[in-house]
Amino acid sequence: MCILTNNILNIILFNFITPKKTIMFRKISIIKSLVILLLLVISTKLYAQIDKVDVVYLKNGSIIKGEIVEIKTDKYVKIKSLCDNIWVFNNTDVLKILKEDKKVIVDSISDSQFKINGVFTNFSLGFLYGTGNENKNPPLSILVSGGYNFNNNFSIGLATGVELLDNAFVPAMIDLKYSFVNSKVSHFIFLQSGYSFVIDAQNDDIYYYNGNNERENRGGIVISPGFGIKWNLNKKNAIALSLGYRYQQNNYTYIDYNNQEIERLVKYNRISVSFGYYFK
Repeated sequence: MCILTNNILNIILFNFITPKKTIMFRKISIIKSLVILLLLVISTKLYAQIDKVDVVYLKNGSIIKGEIVEIKTDKYVKIKSLCDNIWVFNNTDVLKILKEDKKVIVDSISDSQFKINGVFTNFSLGFLYGTGNENKNPPLSILVSGGYNFNNNFSIGLATGVELLDNAFVPAMIDLKYSFVNSKVSHFIFLQSGYSFVIDAQNDDIYYYNGNNERENRGGIVISPGFGIKWNLNKKNAIALSLGYRYQQNNYTYIDYNNQEIERLVKYNRISVSFGYYFK
Protein backbone atom coordinates (compact mmCIF):
# COMPACT_ATOMS: atom_id res chain seq x y z
CA MET A 1 0.00 0.00 0.00
CA CYS A 2 2.89 2.41 0.73
CA ILE A 3 4.42 1.73 -2.73
CA LEU A 4 1.07 2.37 -4.42
CA THR A 5 0.66 5.66 -2.53
CA ASN A 6 4.16 6.83 -3.52
CA ASN A 7 3.44 6.01 -7.17
CA ILE A 8 0.24 8.03 -7.08
CA LEU A 9 2.04 11.02 -5.53
CA ASN A 10 4.82 10.84 -8.14
CA ILE A 11 2.29 10.79 -10.99
CA ILE A 12 0.45 13.80 -9.58
CA LEU A 13 3.65 15.78 -9.05
CA PHE A 14 5.03 14.94 -12.50
CA ASN A 15 1.88 15.58 -14.53
CA PHE A 16 0.22 18.44 -12.70
CA ILE A 17 3.06 20.39 -11.12
CA THR A 18 5.91 19.96 -13.65
CA PRO A 19 5.57 22.60 -16.38
CA LYS A 20 4.82 21.40 -19.92
CA LYS A 21 5.83 23.00 -23.20
CA THR A 22 2.52 22.60 -24.95
CA ILE A 23 -1.12 22.33 -23.92
CA MET A 24 -1.56 19.21 -26.07
CA PHE A 25 1.27 17.45 -24.30
CA ARG A 26 -0.29 18.42 -20.97
CA LYS A 27 -3.68 16.99 -21.99
CA ILE A 28 -2.13 13.72 -23.14
CA SER A 29 -0.18 13.47 -19.90
CA ILE A 30 -3.31 14.09 -17.86
CA ILE A 31 -5.18 11.34 -19.72
CA LYS A 32 -2.26 8.95 -19.23
CA SER A 33 -2.15 9.85 -15.56
CA LEU A 34 -5.87 9.22 -15.12
CA VAL A 35 -5.55 5.84 -16.85
CA ILE A 36 -2.63 4.89 -14.64
CA LEU A 37 -4.50 6.07 -11.53
CA LEU A 38 -7.53 4.00 -12.54
CA LEU A 39 -5.38 0.92 -13.03
CA LEU A 40 -3.74 1.50 -9.66
CA VAL A 41 -7.13 1.81 -7.96
CA ILE A 42 -8.38 -1.37 -9.61
CA SER A 43 -5.24 -3.30 -8.70
CA THR A 44 -5.46 -2.01 -5.15
CA LYS A 45 -9.08 -3.13 -4.94
CA LEU A 46 -8.21 -6.58 -6.27
CA TYR A 47 -5.31 -6.80 -3.85
CA ALA A 48 -7.59 -5.95 -0.95
CA GLN A 49 -10.15 -8.54 -2.01
CA ILE A 50 -7.54 -11.27 -1.73
CA ASP A 51 -7.53 -10.70 2.04
CA LYS A 52 -11.34 -10.77 2.25
CA VAL A 53 -13.41 -13.82 3.12
CA ASP A 54 -17.11 -14.55 3.34
CA VAL A 55 -18.33 -14.91 6.92
CA VAL A 56 -21.59 -16.69 7.80
CA TYR A 57 -22.98 -15.93 11.26
CA LEU A 58 -25.40 -18.55 12.57
CA LYS A 59 -28.15 -17.92 15.10
CA ASN A 60 -26.64 -20.50 17.48
CA GLY A 61 -23.48 -18.40 17.79
CA SER A 62 -21.23 -20.27 15.35
CA ILE A 63 -19.18 -18.36 12.75
CA ILE A 64 -18.02 -19.92 9.48
CA LYS A 65 -15.28 -18.25 7.40
CA GLY A 66 -14.55 -19.15 3.81
CA GLU A 67 -16.03 -18.71 0.35
CA ILE A 68 -19.73 -18.73 -0.51
CA VAL A 69 -20.29 -21.50 -3.05
CA GLU A 70 -24.04 -21.22 -3.55
CA ILE A 71 -27.00 -19.32 -2.15
CA LYS A 72 -30.58 -20.42 -2.72
CA THR A 73 -33.09 -17.77 -1.72
CA ASP A 74 -35.37 -18.97 1.07
CA LYS A 75 -33.61 -22.36 1.05
CA TYR A 76 -29.96 -22.71 2.01
CA VAL A 77 -26.46 -21.26 1.98
CA LYS A 78 -23.45 -23.36 0.94
CA ILE A 79 -19.99 -22.22 2.02
CA LYS A 80 -16.51 -23.71 1.59
CA SER A 81 -14.61 -23.11 4.82
CA LEU A 82 -10.96 -22.13 5.13
CA CYS A 83 -10.28 -25.78 6.02
CA ASP A 84 -11.83 -26.86 2.67
CA ASN A 85 -14.94 -28.27 4.34
CA ILE A 86 -18.31 -27.78 2.65
CA TRP A 87 -21.12 -26.62 4.96
CA VAL A 88 -24.78 -26.24 4.05
CA PHE A 89 -27.11 -24.26 6.33
CA ASN A 90 -30.80 -23.52 6.10
CA ASN A 91 -31.55 -19.83 5.68
CA THR A 92 -33.64 -19.98 8.85
CA ASP A 93 -30.45 -20.82 10.79
CA VAL A 94 -28.42 -17.97 9.30
CA LEU A 95 -28.25 -14.65 11.15
CA LYS A 96 -26.21 -12.67 8.61
CA ILE A 97 -23.55 -12.97 5.89
CA LEU A 98 -20.65 -10.50 5.69
CA LYS A 99 -17.33 -10.09 3.89
CA GLU A 100 -14.50 -9.49 6.35
CA ASP A 101 -10.73 -9.36 6.53
CA LYS A 102 -9.02 -12.73 6.66
CA LYS A 103 -7.07 -11.98 9.82
CA VAL A 104 -7.00 -15.46 11.29
CA ILE A 105 -7.40 -18.66 9.28
CA VAL A 106 -9.81 -20.43 11.57
CA ASP A 107 -12.87 -22.51 10.83
CA SER A 108 -15.45 -21.73 13.53
CA ILE A 109 -16.80 -25.27 13.44
CA SER A 110 -13.51 -27.03 14.18
CA ASP A 111 -12.00 -29.42 16.65
CA SER A 112 -11.91 -26.64 19.27
CA GLN A 113 -15.70 -26.59 19.58
CA PHE A 114 -18.04 -28.83 21.50
CA LYS A 115 -20.57 -30.48 19.21
CA ILE A 116 -23.71 -28.35 19.32
CA ASN A 117 -26.46 -30.94 19.31
CA GLY A 118 -26.61 -34.46 20.66
CA VAL A 119 -26.57 -36.50 23.84
CA PHE A 120 -24.05 -35.52 26.52
CA THR A 121 -22.88 -36.73 29.94
CA ASN A 122 -21.39 -34.57 32.70
CA PHE A 123 -19.50 -35.57 35.85
CA SER A 124 -19.01 -32.80 38.42
CA LEU A 125 -17.19 -32.53 41.72
CA GLY A 126 -18.06 -29.61 43.97
CA PHE A 127 -18.20 -28.11 47.43
CA LEU A 128 -21.13 -26.51 49.29
CA TYR A 129 -19.98 -23.48 51.28
CA GLY A 130 -22.19 -22.03 54.01
CA THR A 131 -22.77 -21.40 57.71
CA GLY A 132 -23.94 -23.91 60.29
CA ASN A 133 -21.44 -26.53 59.24
CA GLU A 134 -19.61 -28.12 62.18
CA ASN A 135 -16.87 -29.51 59.97
CA LYS A 136 -14.07 -27.22 58.89
CA ASN A 137 -14.18 -28.57 55.37
CA PRO A 138 -17.18 -27.70 53.16
CA PRO A 139 -19.58 -30.55 52.35
CA LEU A 140 -18.77 -32.55 49.25
CA SER A 141 -21.07 -32.76 46.23
CA ILE A 142 -20.66 -35.42 43.53
CA LEU A 143 -23.14 -35.25 40.65
CA VAL A 144 -23.62 -36.97 37.31
CA SER A 145 -26.02 -35.67 34.67
CA GLY A 146 -27.07 -36.67 31.20
CA GLY A 147 -29.21 -34.93 28.63
CA TYR A 148 -29.52 -33.52 25.15
CA ASN A 149 -28.03 -30.39 23.57
CA PHE A 150 -30.22 -28.59 21.03
CA ASN A 151 -29.03 -26.43 18.12
CA ASN A 152 -30.14 -23.25 19.90
CA ASN A 153 -27.51 -23.83 22.65
CA PHE A 154 -30.19 -25.00 25.09
CA SER A 155 -29.86 -28.34 26.87
CA ILE A 156 -32.11 -30.34 29.15
CA GLY A 157 -31.24 -33.37 31.24
CA LEU A 158 -31.45 -35.21 34.55
CA ALA A 159 -28.94 -35.03 37.41
CA THR A 160 -28.32 -37.17 40.49
CA GLY A 161 -25.48 -38.04 42.84
CA VAL A 162 -24.48 -37.79 46.50
CA GLU A 163 -24.16 -34.70 48.68
CA LEU A 164 -22.74 -34.88 52.20
CA LEU A 165 -24.35 -32.23 54.37
CA ASP A 166 -25.26 -33.10 57.99
CA ASN A 167 -26.92 -36.11 56.32
CA ALA A 168 -26.14 -37.91 53.09
CA PHE A 169 -28.55 -36.74 50.39
CA VAL A 170 -29.29 -38.15 46.95
CA PRO A 171 -30.83 -35.45 44.73
CA ALA A 172 -32.99 -36.15 41.68
CA MET A 173 -33.11 -32.98 39.59
CA ILE A 174 -34.02 -31.60 36.20
CA ASP A 175 -30.92 -29.92 34.72
CA LEU A 176 -31.53 -26.94 32.40
CA LYS A 177 -28.67 -25.09 30.76
CA TYR A 178 -28.21 -22.33 28.17
CA SER A 179 -24.87 -21.45 26.52
CA PHE A 180 -24.53 -17.96 25.06
CA VAL A 181 -22.05 -18.93 22.32
CA ASN A 182 -20.51 -22.10 20.97
CA SER A 183 -16.82 -21.29 20.85
CA LYS A 184 -13.63 -22.54 22.45
CA VAL A 185 -14.56 -20.69 25.65
CA SER A 186 -18.27 -20.26 26.29
CA HIS A 187 -20.38 -18.91 29.15
CA PHE A 188 -23.57 -20.53 30.35
CA ILE A 189 -26.33 -20.26 32.92
CA PHE A 190 -28.08 -23.20 34.53
CA LEU A 191 -30.98 -24.16 36.76
CA GLN A 192 -31.26 -27.45 38.65
CA SER A 193 -34.43 -28.27 40.54
CA GLY A 194 -36.00 -31.36 42.07
CA TYR A 195 -36.19 -33.38 45.26
CA SER A 196 -33.40 -34.60 47.54
CA PHE A 197 -33.71 -37.85 49.49
CA VAL A 198 -31.89 -38.74 52.73
CA ILE A 199 -30.04 -42.07 52.63
CA ASP A 200 -27.84 -41.84 55.73
CA ALA A 201 -29.30 -39.89 58.67
CA GLN A 202 -27.22 -38.78 61.63
CA ASN A 203 -28.81 -38.34 65.06
CA ASP A 204 -27.13 -35.79 67.30
CA ASP A 205 -27.51 -35.16 71.02
CA ILE A 206 -30.39 -32.71 70.71
CA TYR A 207 -32.77 -35.48 69.73
CA TYR A 208 -31.56 -37.68 72.60
CA TYR A 209 -32.63 -35.08 75.16
CA ASN A 210 -35.97 -34.60 73.45
CA GLY A 211 -36.82 -38.27 73.87
CA ASN A 212 -36.51 -40.79 71.10
CA ASN A 213 -33.30 -39.96 69.29
CA GLU A 214 -34.46 -41.76 66.17
CA ARG A 215 -35.88 -39.46 63.56
CA GLU A 216 -37.54 -40.09 60.23
CA ASN A 217 -36.02 -38.01 57.42
CA ARG A 218 -38.09 -37.37 54.33
CA GLY A 219 -35.77 -35.00 52.49
CA GLY A 220 -37.10 -31.99 50.63
CA ILE A 221 -36.96 -29.77 47.57
CA VAL A 222 -33.70 -28.55 46.11
CA ILE A 223 -33.17 -25.56 43.80
CA SER A 224 -29.82 -24.45 42.37
CA PRO A 225 -29.43 -21.59 39.85
CA GLY A 226 -26.00 -20.44 38.72
CA PHE A 227 -23.58 -19.63 35.93
CA GLY A 228 -20.28 -20.94 34.64
CA ILE A 229 -17.52 -21.06 32.03
CA LYS A 230 -16.89 -24.02 29.73
CA TRP A 231 -13.65 -24.75 27.90
CA ASN A 232 -14.32 -26.86 24.82
CA LEU A 233 -11.34 -29.16 24.31
CA ASN A 234 -12.74 -30.65 21.10
CA LYS A 235 -16.07 -31.72 19.63
CA LYS A 236 -16.60 -34.43 22.22
CA ASN A 237 -14.88 -33.22 25.41
CA ALA A 238 -15.12 -30.12 27.57
CA ILE A 239 -14.37 -28.98 31.11
CA ALA A 240 -16.32 -26.41 33.11
CA LEU A 241 -16.17 -24.30 36.25
CA SER A 242 -19.48 -23.16 37.75
CA LEU A 243 -20.69 -21.07 40.67
CA GLY A 244 -24.24 -21.27 42.01
CA TYR A 245 -26.65 -20.94 44.90
CA ARG A 246 -28.07 -24.09 46.51
CA TYR A 247 -31.30 -24.07 48.50
CA GLN A 248 -32.28 -27.39 50.03
CA GLN A 249 -34.77 -28.70 52.59
CA ASN A 250 -35.01 -31.69 54.90
CA ASN A 251 -38.31 -32.57 56.53
CA TYR A 252 -38.06 -34.94 59.49
CA THR A 253 -40.14 -36.14 62.44
CA TYR A 254 -39.31 -37.59 65.86
CA ILE A 255 -41.16 -38.65 69.05
CA ASP A 256 -40.67 -36.57 72.21
CA TYR A 257 -41.02 -37.63 75.90
CA ASN A 258 -44.77 -37.05 75.77
CA ASN A 259 -44.99 -39.56 72.95
CA GLN A 260 -45.98 -36.81 70.56
CA GLU A 261 -44.76 -36.70 67.00
CA ILE A 262 -42.82 -33.51 66.27
CA GLU A 263 -42.26 -32.38 62.73
CA ARG A 264 -39.41 -30.08 61.85
CA LEU A 265 -37.96 -28.49 58.73
CA VAL A 266 -34.26 -27.79 58.17
CA LYS A 267 -33.27 -25.33 55.44
CA TYR A 268 -29.82 -25.32 53.83
CA ASN A 269 -28.49 -22.24 52.05
CA ARG A 270 -25.18 -22.87 50.35
CA ILE A 271 -22.85 -21.46 47.71
CA SER A 272 -21.80 -24.23 45.34
CA VAL A 273 -18.49 -24.33 43.48
CA SER A 274 -18.04 -27.24 41.12
CA PHE A 275 -15.71 -28.56 38.43
CA GLY A 276 -17.28 -30.53 35.59
CA TYR A 277 -16.21 -32.77 32.73
CA TYR A 278 -18.44 -33.14 29.64
CA PHE A 279 -18.18 -35.83 27.03
CA LYS A 280 -20.25 -37.24 24.18
